[in-house]
Formats: sequence, structure tokens, C-alpha cells
Amino acid sequence: MQDEKVVELIRRMRHDFGNHLQVILGYLELERPREVKEYIHGLIGQTQADRIIFEHVPEETALYLYQQVLGAADLGLILYFRELKISSCELLQKNDEPLATLKRIRPALRGTDEDLVVEVSLFGGDGEVVLVLHSQHLETSPLSVSIRE
Repeated sequence: MQDEKVVELIRRMRHDFGNHLQVILGYLELERPREVKEYIHGLIGQTQADRIIFEHVPEETALYLYQQVLGAADLGLILYFRELKISSCELLQKNDEPLATLKRIRPALRGTDEDLVVEVSLFGGDGEVVLVLHSQHLETSPLSVSIRE
């Protein structure tokens, strides 16, 4: 089952990479080098933000959290992780978190043309995980959500 998740992640990353190249090519064909530069800087920023996932948690947790980042993108959200102080992702997986919480709060984030950025910190272990969400697009920020077995 783990191999299937990795293959699906690679498929998604290849698809996204191709889309990024098409955007860059489009800007170049329109002779808009400033937009190319801004777009590439945005990609670099996202890559740097994702480093916390791949450098601070075990591989299985990193895979799961990166899938959550991609799921958030499908909702039109940019998900960044601030702090990751969890001993396991098992409880998160059982509850599809933080994506389930993002789906619940997504309607409250509507009404803006900007990129909808949500930063999440995770604290806890097997019995409870606390999600702390920060966003300038939330009426109440930070928002804390406790996930228990």
C-alpha cells in the first residue's frame, strides 16, 4: 500500500511540474519576463516552505503531510507547516487531518482574490494532536483544533 502512495505522489508531482513549465513557457511566449521571475520565486518559496516536512519528521509522516499539502492545493489553499512536534501521524491519518479541518473552514476563507495561505502547526502524539492554524484570511487566527482518538 505504501508503494501505491509513493507512485501516486510521483504522478501528482510530475503533473504539477508539467503545469509549472507550461505557465513559464506561456509567460515567455508573451514576452513577460517579470512574471516568469515572480512565478519562479513563488515556486522557490513553496519548495523552501516544504523543507520543514522533509527535514523534521520521519519518512512516513513526511509522505502523509505532503499529500495533505497537495490536497489543500486542490481546495485552492496554500498550506505551509510552521512547527511539527508530533510523534506519529497515525491519529492525523485516521481523521484525514489537517485537510478535514481545512475543508470545514474553506467557506469562511472565500471572498478574496489573493492566494489563500494557511499555516499549520502540529503538536502532540498518539492520543491527541492539536492543530494550530494561522491565516490572515481567518476571522479568528490562530485557530486551535484538538483531534482525539
